[in-house]
Amino acid sequence: MVGRFLLTLVLLLGTLGSSWAEISVSASRNQLSINDSLVVEIVLSDDNDGAPDLTALEKDFEIRGRSQSSQIQIINGEMSRSTKWSLSLIPRRSGTLTIPPLCSGQDCSQPVPITVLPQREQDTANADVLIEVESRPDEHTVVQGQVLYTVRLLLRQPVAQASLSPPEPQGVDTLVQKLGEDQHSETYRNGWRYQVIERHYALFPQQSGKLHLPPLQFEAVLQNGRNPFDLQSRVIRQRSNSLDLQVDPPASTEHPWLPALGLRLEDDWQQHPPTLTVGEPATRTITVRGAGVTAAQLPEFALKVPQGFKSYPDQPAREDVSGPTGLSGVLVQKVAVVPTHAGRFELPALSLFWWDITESRWREEILPAISVDVLPAERQAATPPAPSQPPNQAPPTTVTTVTTEKEPGVENPSSPPAPPEPLVQQNPMLWQWATGVCAVGWLLTALLWWRQRATKQPTPPTPPPPSSQGTTQGSKTAVVKAARDNDARTTYDALCLWGKQLANGHSTGADYWQKCEDLNVREQVARLQRCLYAADHDSWQGTALIEALQQWTPTTSPESASALPSFYPQRRP
Repeated sequence: MVGRFLLTLVLLLGTLGSSWAEISVSASRNQLSINDSLVVEIVLSDDNDGAPDLTALEKDFEIRGRSQSSQIQIINGEMSRSTKWSLSLIPRRSGTLTIPPLCSGQDCSQPVPITVLPQREQDTANADVLIEVESRPDEHTVVQGQVLYTVRLLLRQPVAQASLSPPEPQGVDTLVQKLGEDQHSETYRNGWRYQVIERHYALFPQQSGKLHLPPLQFEAVLQNGRNPFDLQSRVIRQRSNSLDLQVDPPASTEHPWLPALGLRLEDDWQQHPPTLTVGEPATRTITVRGAGVTAAQLPEFALKVPQGFKSYPDQPAREDVSGPTGLSGVLVQKVAVVPTHAGRFELPALSLFWWDITESRWREEILPAISVDVLPAERQAATPPAPSQPPNQAPPTTVTTVTTEKEPGVENPSSPPAPPEPLVQQNPMLWQWATGVCAVGWLLTALLWWRQRATKQPTPPTPPPPSSQGTTQGSKTAVVKAARDNDARTTYDALCLWGKQLANGHSTGADYWQKCEDLNVREQVARLQRCLYAADHDSWQGTALIEALQQWTPTTSPESASALPSFYPQRRP
């Protein structure tokens, strides 16, 4: 009985030994730093075609690459087959880790222990990669205050497949925005030359509390040859230091909270107030520029206008701009102002309170009140004068006496007199005579028109006057002279006169320039028209228009002779 039991145990142990021998696992090294990688080879022999299950391996290791190869050997007429998997692993944590038994079907490998050392302080003397982080401010900030987060990556030799994780703040809700492009430079550390890649972020914490910035992780491949995908290449991983900041709540609720490094208000009417005209719109532009704030944080203005004005504000435009101080927000707010009365008016002042982060106090930015003159409209509706009467003379009065017949023997002295009959009823033939005279006149007009058309002979086209070229040249000279003076109104009037001459009177000057075959000239004329309807037409420069006209040869378009006149004729000055 005992012998039979021992025989069964021996057979069982032999079966288990053969099972362990069919799948083997080996590691390139058993001790490494948490920032390094290792290569693990899994060999599956005999007729087992199933791939090993790697689910248990991914608990403590991250698989960064894998490859597979097969091998067949024939020795003394016996064929053997094996499949090998090569895995590049990076440990997820430090300590004593284990590559667990990997199984394929009923075959499993033996566990392999791996010792992972914790991250050491960066050795600047021999390190191939250095990663540095810093923040400004470095200890305290306020809610919605800007925190500049700078990352510097130093590389001593070229790398492949490099990746750097973005900042992921923890503790409080934080808005993260990358500033501009990466900056490249060189530096020397302990006699070694490093390539420096510098990256900047703007962080805006939205809540008070502790802001934790976890370490950033950099991964790359240091090649052992020209093939960057070789698993034997060294995979490096480097982590930065972590940072902690305290986010304080708003210091005061006296005004709407707007923390910034600086703030400025701009008004295009502040230096040179325009002269307005009753009924004509003018555009006023208010610009708010804030350093260390986003454009979404900048408030809109409720622009007030005095009595005698109507205002029509546009949708404000917002833009974030990266600069040396970090992120700057820009808000542009335009409002169309239409005066309804002539005179001199004062537009009220504008002010904006903001919290100075540097000095920790409230500041007020003010745009002073400005005075504008409003002229009456150029065309007033003409009122016809009342008919004059000679002095001491009453206007003539027409008295109509109506006599009605009464029935004999009936008297009603209290009844009111009957109203007078209309004049048409008193003269029933007047409208018939008027109709006849109009019909005779119409027949005579038709007869004369028919005779004139029958006797009209075709006449040759009238050649242009000999001095037309000189007149055109003179008009071009007037346009160039006005454009050199940067006088938008005079330049446009001269252009209209010249365009009408070039069109031979078949269209207005404005229509001629809209159909001009030269795109550059047409675009410059359109820009001049837009400047005339804008509030800043005094800043128009005529250099571009002069250059476009100098490069263009004026021609009389054949379409201008057959084109219909403009539906909106040009208003004469």
